[in-house]
Amino acid sequence: MESSEIEGVVTTEVRETHRFDVAALERYMREHVEGFRGPVIVRQFHGGQSCPTYYLESPGGKYVLRRKPPGKLLPSAHAVDREYRVITALGRTDVPVPRTYALCEDPDVVGTAFYIMEYVHGRLMVEPDLPGVAPAERAALFDAMNHVLARLHTVDLGAVGLTDYGRPGNYFARQIHRWSQQYRASETEKIEAMEQLIEWLPAHVPADDQTTIVHGDYRSGNMLMHPTEPRVVAVLDWELSTLGHPLADLAYHCMPYRLGPGHARRLRPRGPGRPRHPVGGGLPRDLLPPRGPHLDPRLGVLRRVLDVPPLRHRPGHHGPRHRRHRQ
Repeated sequence: MESSEIEGVVTTEVRETHRFDVAALERYMREHVEGFRGPVIVRQFHGGQSCPTYYLESPGGKYVLRRKPPGKLLPSAHAVDREYRVITALGRTDVPVPRTYALCEDPDVVGTAFYIMEYVHGRLMVEPDLPGVAPAERAALFDAMNHVLARLHTVDLGAVGLTDYGRPGNYFARQIHRWSQQYRASETEKIEAMEQLIEWLPAHVPADDQTTIVHGDYRSGNMLMHPTEPRVVAVLDWELSTLGHPLADLAYHCMPYRLGPGHARRLRPRGPGRPRHPVGGGLPRDLLPPRGPHLDPRLGVLRRVLDVPPLRHRPGHHGPRHRRHRQ
C-alpha cells in the first residue's frame, strides 16, 4: 500500500475495510460544508486510531474526516458525536481546537456516523521526550502544553453548554472502583504490591471534588504544534473526554516522567523544562503520594506511589490489558 507524508504525518491509501463511496461524500460536503468545491482526494492517516481518520484534499480546501469504524460496536464506543460536540463547544473558547464543519449520523453516506473538521497545519510530536528539539524550545513547548491544559480546566461549562457532558463528582472514586474491578476480573495470581495499591488509592482520593472538562488522553501525540513556534495550534482526539477531576489530566500528562523503558523514554529535563501547571499552583503537597503525583486510574502506572519495585509477572504473562473508558 502506497504511503506518503503530509507535513510529517504518514498517510496511506484508504484501507480496504475502511473504504466508502467518495461520490456520496462529495454530495454531502457540497450541501453541508461551507466553501467546499470538489472533487475530493481521500487518503487515510496511518496509525492505530480506534476511529478511522482521513485526510481530504479538494480545490476548496483541506479537511479531516473522523468516523466510527464499521462493524458491530459497543453502544458507547467510538462516539464521534461526542467528539464533534466538545470540539465545537471549545471552538468558542481559547482552547485551540480545529474548526468543525458538519456532523453526519446518516449511515447511508459513508457507512457510519462521521464528522468533518478543518485540517490544521502543524508539527505532530508523538514521542513525549520531543527528540530533535533543542532544550530551550522543549521547555517552551511543555509550557505551552501546560497553559492549554490550564485553559481547558477553566472553561465555563455552562457558557459552552457542556454541563451534561458527563457525570459530575466522584470521578476518582468511580475510576478507582472500575479499574479495581477490571483488575480482579483479570488477575491470575496475587501480587502483594497491587493489593497494597488497591487499598491505598481509595484512602487518598483528593478531598476536593472539582468538575471540569477532562481530555482523557492529554499528551504531545494528541496535539499539533505551530510549524515554527513553541505553541499548540490544535488539541486532537477527544474520544475519551468527559467531565472529571482536572488532576487526572495533569497526572496523565506527567506520566512519561515515571514510565520505565519499553513504555516511553524517560524524560527528566532539568531546570525550566519541568512541567508547570500555571493555574492552581500544581498539586498540593498533602496530596502527593511517595515519589510523585500518580493519580492516573490505570493501576499498572500507579505502582510507584507505594515506592515498590516493578511488578513481576510469570513469563509470557503481561497482565490485564484494557481500553480506557470515560465514566
